[in-house]
This record gives sequence, C-alpha cells and structure tokens, in this order.
Amino acid sequence: MPQTLSRTKTVEVDPNSTTGTPPSSSTGQPSLSPSFSEVLEGLSDPEDVDPSTRWARVAVPDCYIEGRKSITFQKLDIRESNDEYGRSEIHLFGVTKSGHSILTRVYGFGHYCYYPASPDISEDDLDPLRDYLNSVLGTPVISLIEFQKQKVTKDSEEASFLKISLIDHREMKRLEDMSFFVQTKPL
Repeated sequence: MPQTLSRTKTVEVDPNSTTGTPPSSSTGQPSLSPSFSEVLEGLSDPEDVDPSTRWARVAVPDCYIEGRKSITFQKLDIRESNDEYGRSEIHLFGVTKSGHSILTRVYGFGHYCYYPASPDISEDDLDPLRDYLNSVLGTPVISLIEFQKQKVTKDSEEASFLKISLIDHREMKRLEDMSFFVQTKPL
C-alpha cells in the first residue's frame, strides 16, 4: 500500500536580501537561509504548505441558509445596476458580526425622491405634472407622482410631499438638475 508523505518546511528569510543569493554569516560563510524570492517560488508548491496553516473561510451556520435567522451586517459598499429587463438591482456588500463576507441582492427596488408639495396642488394635478416633467426630460423617467405626508423633524407637524417614483435609477441626477427642483433661499 503506497504511503502519502506529509512534509513541513520552516524557512528563515533574510528580509535584507535583494540579490537572491543567500546572505553571508558573520564568519564569512554563506548562510543556509534562502532568499526572499526563493521562498516565494517555493510557496507555489502545495507540498511545501503546512496543512494546519491553510486559510479557509468559516462555514455559514445552517440557520442562515435555511432562513430561520435574519442576517445583520455592516454595509461596506453599494452598487446599482439594471438587469437584462431594465429592472433595478442593488448589490449590498458587507460583513457580518461573525466575519462572514456577504453580498445581498435587492431586486425591483423602486427609486423615488420627495419634493415639498405646494398647497395649491391637488390630486388631479399629479398625472399632468408627471407628463410635463417627462416631456421636459425628453424620455419617460417618472413612473408615478403621489402625495405623502412626512414629518421633517421628530416634533414637527406632518407636511405634504410629492413622492416621485422613477423608472430608472440612473435618471435621478437629471431629475435633480431640473430647475423645477431647485429651492431658492431668501436673502
């Protein structure tokens, strides 16, 4: 029966060696320590790696896979895109408290913004306003405009806002750039 041999190699590296030749000891004899480049070359050999030092990701507990426990994570990055059908797709990259890297995909998120509603505007004005804004932008950008009551601060009274839903999140900047949405401050 053939035997499988396992070997471990401990290597001392002289960080000051840049020539690739072993450094000399104080006695003038060449040292047996390999150069840094020799150590790097040896790392590509899987037999030179001690199995106990191989890095492995911690397994995700079954309760997360089966959906029995909610996932809490720190968001590190957000990327937005559209799928092949033009629907919004948001990628949330993060890490859980236990150290698991995570990517959460949110499909079909409806992008929207709020704009303070004039007291003169009524429910009947919302569809014509949407049509007007889409015509000014040149393409249909706004899918829906509706009234929504919001508190500006915790202790304030509710105020009326226009909730403007977008067809494509990439058009948010164009909507913000319109003079219709520029608020002027009194001097």
